[in-house]
Amino acid sequence: MQNNAVTVVDFWIQRFSGDFDDRTARRLLARVAGFPTDQLVLVGAGALAYAAILVTGQLRDHTWAEWLTALVTSSFIPIECYEIAKGATVWYVELLFVNSVIVVYVVRHLCRRSRAC
Repeated sequence: MQNNAVTVVDFWIQRFSGDFDDRTARRLLARVAGFPTDQLVLVGAGALAYAAILVTGQLRDHTWAEWLTALVTSSFIPIECYEIAKGATVWYVELLFVNSVIVVYVVRHLCRRSRAC
C-alpha cells in the first residue's frame, strides 16, 4: 500500500508540475490517507494538539507525559493484531514485536523510577 500511495502522489505532483494549490493538495492527501476532505483538517488538528501536549510534557519532565506515551504506543497493539488476523505479513509481525518491546520497556522504566507499580 505504501508504494501505491507514493506512486499516486508522485503522479499527481508530476501532472500538476507547480500548479498545485492548497485545495488540490488537501484533496490528494485526503484521498491517499483514506479520509474525507473535511475530516482531514480535524485529523491534522488532533495530531498537532497531541504532539504539542506530549512535547510540552516531555520538555518539562512530567511523568504523566511519559505514561501518555506508553498508553498511546500500546493503543496501536490491538490494531496491529487485527491486521495480523486479516493477513499476517512479516512487516506486521515485526511491527507488533517492536511496539510491544517498546511498551514493556517504557512501562518497566516508569515503574522502577516512580515505584508506582
